[in-house]
Amino acid sequence: MAAIDINTAFLASGRLAYGCTDLATAFPHGGTALGLVGNIYVFAQAESKAMLAEETNAASEVLWLGGDVTVSGTLNGWDNDALAFFNPNSSVVSGATVVEWPGSDVVPGAPVATYANFVFSPRNTDHPGVVLDLVAPVPEVNARLALSAYRFAEFPFVVVGLPHATTGRVGRMGKFSALVL
Repeated sequence: MAAIDINTAFLASGRLAYGCTDLATAFPHGGTALGLVGNIYVFAQAESKAMLAEETNAASEVLWLGGDVTVSGTLNGWDNDALAFFNPNSSVVSGATVVEWPGSDVVPGAPVATYANFVFSPRNTDHPGVVLDLVAPVPEVNARLALSAYRFAEFPFVVVGLPHATTGRVGRMGKFSALVL
């Protein structure tokens, strides 16, 4: 077993950006900043199927069937770019983003707009980061927005990773300084 680095047990705060061009440059890495992350969850929802052998009625092999990679979490703060990115039914009124539910830009059955990449960038590059190559932001309609004098203004978000047309890859997670676009 490798030596355990206690520092990596503490996930430092981080920020989100999209449309990044180079992770080696300073945040937002040539893209658009989306704000400070309160928390982030990565769900790799792969499915598998056990194939049974006729002779023993036991698994003889396992097939991987693929699945989605979904990233969700909350942003600390109220950022106009983040509101517009995560909610397709938004408009700009007097220089501020206004979100409408259900809105007129997305109708049931219509494809959701996709974006070139989505990056969780921790403040310490030795901590884990996440890169999704192509994402579709979907509104987090079941979350509660708590507007209170006693807590951070938190904004929930969800993005679904899609396979990149060239590489077929959905994304990567690891030590941020080792990740590339």
